[in-house]
Amino acid sequence: MKKIIYLILFSILFIPFSVFAETYTLKDLSIDMDDSSWFIFTRDNIKDNPMLEQFEVTYEYMNNFMNTKDIYMDAVKVNSPDKSDILELFVGIKKVDDINNLHTYSTKEINELGEALKERFNADNYDIYSTDKYKYVHVKYYDSTASVNIDEYYTVMNGYGYSILVQKINDFTSSEEKSTQDIIDKITFKYNEEYEKSITSGVLKSALIGAVIGGIVGVLVLIFNRNKKSKTQSV
Repeated sequence: MKKIIYLILFSILFIPFSVFAETYTLKDLSIDMDDSSWFIFTRDNIKDNPMLEQFEVTYEYMNNFMNTKDIYMDAVKVNSPDKSDILELFVGIKKVDDINNLHTYSTKEINELGEALKERFNADNYDIYSTDKYKYVHVKYYDSTASVNIDEYYTVMNGYGYSILVQKINDFTSSEEKSTQDIIDKITFKYNEEYEKSITSGVLKSALIGAVIGGIVGVLVLIFNRNKKSKTQSV
């Protein structure tokens, strides 16, 4: 009986209000997100947002989280009542100095950045993912501190480093990885010609490694930890 009640509450509480896909503009990045599948929070929509109440997260917390972690979007997909199946997608944006757009660098330099990211996150491997004119360093790894798996794409456009990453407590399924890739495929950027000059500077790795967003603990982990605590207290 309790399980049935829980499933009913789940179906009521975790259905997004909007049912249409929408394009979100975050600085020079435009990203398409399906509002019927994701709860989507940005710096512009969290004030008085009733969806935050469903996750028992306050505006003050979310606003501080986004500003201190350089986060511009936090999107949550609840696949089932099992909290470990929740996906959380972030778009993080950090200013970088004296660096051109990532696709203007040589393959060797981009691979050096990939190797540095693989080492930093203790990942097994990385790859260079290309969509149209854009290039991303793509790395998957397990963050042992946060106890989450991370699938991250990183690029640089117009003087900013962009991290688009998804985190999950359980392993990602192949369909989830494909869904993330589909989101990346549809991302577009405005071009600033100032950063479009072809360059080989030798400073790409050292300049960018500190600007990468990684190991973010957000709404997903808050929900999961709260659920574990409530179960422990009820025993």
